[in-house]
Amino acid sequence: MTAATNPVGITPPMSNSQLTPRASLPLLGFYLSLVGLFCFGLLVATNANSLIFADTSDRTIATVHMMMLGTLSIAVLGAFNQFIPVVTVKRMLSVKLGYAGTILFAIGVVLICTGFYFSKMSIVGIAGATLMTAIILNAVNLFVPLLKAKPSVSVNGLRLSMGFLVVTGCFGITYAFDESSNWFNIPGNLALAHATFGLIGFLSLAYVSVSEKLWPMFLLSHRSGTKIPQATIYLMATGATITALSLALKIWPVLYIGVGILIVSIGCHLLSFFMFMRARKRKIELLQIYIIASLLFLIVSAADVIAIGVYGLHADTPTFLINSLIGSLAAWVLLAIIGHMHKIIPFITYNYLRSHGIRKNKYDKPLSFGDLFNQNVARIDIYFAVSGCVILVVGLFVSNHILVLVSGILFSLTAIVTILNFGIGGINGNRLAERKG
Repeated sequence: MTAATNPVGITPPMSNSQLTPRASLPLLGFYLSLVGLFCFGLLVATNANSLIFADTSDRTIATVHMMMLGTLSIAVLGAFNQFIPVVTVKRMLSVKLGYAGTILFAIGVVLICTGFYFSKMSIVGIAGATLMTAIILNAVNLFVPLLKAKPSVSVNGLRLSMGFLVVTGCFGITYAFDESSNWFNIPGNLALAHATFGLIGFLSLAYVSVSEKLWPMFLLSHRSGTKIPQATIYLMATGATITALSLALKIWPVLYIGVGILIVSIGCHLLSFFMFMRARKRKIELLQIYIIASLLFLIVSAADVIAIGVYGLHADTPTFLINSLIGSLAAWVLLAIIGHMHKIIPFITYNYLRSHGIRKNKYDKPLSFGDLFNQNVARIDIYFAVSGCVILVVGLFVSNHILVLVSGILFSLTAIVTILNFGIGGINGNRLAERKG
C-alpha cells in the first residue's frame, strides 16, 4: 500500500479473517456440542423413566447437565470464539487460552456427568472445579474484547450473558462441593434459581444477542431502529435476575414480577424476528425453518410459565409443568443453535478455503456454502431434530416414558447426521485445497 493510501500513523482496520482465530477453535466447540447431543440422546433413551418419575435422581441430573453444559453451553462458547472478535472488532486475549478453555470445559462436562451418573460425588467436586476454571478462562479471554468494544445491542447483551455465565458457575461449584462434602441440602427453589441464571441469563441471552447481529446477514434483511432488540436484551437480563433472586429468597410476589418481565422480553424477541422476516430479501430456507420451529417452543415455554403462575409455584406444583418448561426452553435454544450451525460452519469453512485461494468447486463453478454440506441430508436432519424436541416435550408433559425414549433416539440420530454431513463437507473442502496445492 502506498503512502498516499496509508498515511503515516494511520493503521488500516483489520479484516474479519485477521480478527477471528483459526477455524479449528470455533469448530471444536460446535463438534463437541454435537458429540454432547449424541450422548444426551443415549442418556435420555436409557433413563426415560427417571426423567419423568425421578426428576431429582443422580442419573436425571447427569442427563440434564449433558444437554445444558455438554450440548448448549459448549456450542455457545464455540460461537463466542468466532463471533465476539468480529462484533467487537477486537482480537480475543489469546487463541491458546481459547483452546484451553474449550477443552477444559469439555473435560469438566465428562467428569460431572460421569460423577452424577454413577453417584460418585468426589468426581462431581473435581468436575465443579474444572468447569469453574474453564469458565474463568473463557470469561477472561472473551471479556477483554467485549470491554474494549463500542457499546451496541449485541455487545451489551454479550457482556451481560458472560456475567450470567460466571454467576451460574459460582452457583454450580458451590453445589458440586456440597454434593461431595454434604455441607447442606440444596432445596428445590435454589436449584431453580441456578437453572434460571444458566438457561435464561446465560444461554437464552447469548442467543438473543448473537441473533440480532446474524439475522440481518443470514436473512438478507435490514430493519431500522434498535429499540426492540435493546428492550429484548435488557428485559431478559432484568427478568432473569429478578426471577432467580426471588426464587432463591422465596419472595413469591416479586417472582411474578420477574416472570412477567421475561414474558414481555419473549414478546419483544418474537416481534424482532417478525420484523426481520417481513423485510427479508431471501426466500424461506433451512435456517428460517429452524428458527420458526424454535420460536414455537419459546411460545410453549411462555405458556408453561403462565400455567405455573396461575397454579402457584409451591412444593406441590405439578412436576410435568416444570419439566415441560425446562424442556421447551432447551428445545428453543437447541434448534436455534443447530439451525445457525448450518450457516456458521459452512461460513467458517468457506472463508478458510477462500483464504487459501480456492474460489471454485469441483464442477469449476463459484464456491458456495451449498458445496460444503448436503442440503437433502440437512432436510432429514431438521425432521430428526424438530421431531425429537416435540416428542420430548410432549412426553414430559404427559409423563410417557416411551415418547421420551423415542426422543432420545432422535437426538442421537440428529447428532450423527449433522456430524457426517458437515464432516463430509469438510473432507470435500480439503480435497479442493489439495487439488489447488
